[in-house]
Amino acid sequence: MKEIDLNKRINAFVELGSYIKDQIARLDDGSELNDVIRMANNKNVWFDQRSVVEALDGIASWLNTESLVEWVSYYTNQISSERESQVVAIVMAGNIPAVGFHDLLCVLIAGHHAQVKLSSDDDVVIPYLVKQLIQIEPGFKDAIVFKEGFIQGFKGVIATGSNNTARYFEKYFKGYPSIIRGNRNSVALVTGKETEEEILRLGQDIFAFYGLGCRSISQIWFPKNFDYHQFFEPLTAFNYVVENSKYMNNLDYNKALMLVNREKFLDGGFALLRPSKSVLSPISVINYVEYEDVNEFHDHVKKEQNNIQVVVGPGYQNYGVAQKPELSDYADKIDTMKFLLEL
Repeated sequence: MKEIDLNKRINAFVELGSYIKDQIARLDDGSELNDVIRMANNKNVWFDQRSVVEALDGIASWLNTESLVEWVSYYTNQISSERESQVVAIVMAGNIPAVGFHDLLCVLIAGHHAQVKLSSDDDVVIPYLVKQLIQIEPGFKDAIVFKEGFIQGFKGVIATGSNNTARYFEKYFKGYPSIIRGNRNSVALVTGKETEEEILRLGQDIFAFYGLGCRSISQIWFPKNFDYHQFFEPLTAFNYVVENSKYMNNLDYNKALMLVNREKFLDGGFALLRPSKSVLSPISVINYVEYEDVNEFHDHVKKEQNNIQVVVGPGYQNYGVAQKPELSDYADKIDTMKFLLEL
């Protein structure tokens, strides 16, 4: 993308960040974002105002001069060198609103062109952001193409989906430089010494986006003889999740299934805790393990590292940050910018 230098690219995204913040601030006054949220929610009931705003707020937190310049500074020599722009295919997931934006940002900041294949579950919010970005910097118009069918003519690919689709991607894109991502989940360590505020922050890690993200906490390790009232009581602040019909259907279904199968579980009214060493849990269910020695948890994290996206708790990331990645918190710990700059 020789027609837009790096500073202009950065400035365009900074302006987009300001636009997003302004749209969020003016929601009550009928900003354009209201219509976008309505359209997104009509197509995907998970994408309600709370989820879309939370996703956009996270994106806007990246799009400021200080954050972008600091992030890009790690790659300045490669970005500034004389390189040909390449076409990069991005196959986006649709589990949370605009989840593929970070990949698009990386491709454009690296100076490449993007062929974007949207998920049918998230084909409103990303086009809305791209439309505004092009209004800010028209030079991006030729650098972003949305593809509905067959994608071709690309140098590299970034594809995200389920484990099943990841296997398909690996076959389909065999022979191309690629980043292929499948399912991952996130886990938390609780010691029993947490304050109510810390439990609330952990609740944000669990319930943001209704637990649909790879950064959503799906398994928690508690000390033996933990008082679960200490866990559920503060989390009633998140009982809004049952207002979502799909979440409530999942809650009812999973509760009924466990009752029929006579499984042990704890019912918080808005989420279910069930004993399981699996890091993968269905929507509305949080798996839990009781430990006697905290080293059991550390060993578990090492063993499951290829299935875990984020770990929160003492000795790991702080509670409340799992759903708020920094620009350099790459999915699956694969440096997307390094990959792009080596194409």
